[in-house]
Amino acid sequence: MSPLPSRVREGSFASPLNPRKIGDTVNRAAKLQNQTKAEAVQALTTLTCRDLAIAQGYNARRVQRELPARAVGGVAEPMDLAVVA
Repeated sequence: MSPLPSRVREGSFASPLNPRKIGDTVNRAAKLQNQTKAEAVQALTTLTCRDLAIAQGYNARRVQRELPARAVGGVAEPMDLAVVA
């Protein structure tokens, strides 16, 4: 097996990104996915993410239910969630 390159070339996938931030985001997404089972819904997002999507033109096809201050496994603070599917 060849060793990994000692530096990342400009323009590669990892160069402008912080791997820790990517990991945090993926970890949070997995926790939200697990929370869908507890809430018996198909898809959840945070209220903040939903509001940003609406500001950018997202048009919900159905009425969305808000779930304020929900305890999400593995997250220290309660999260304000929105059911999106």
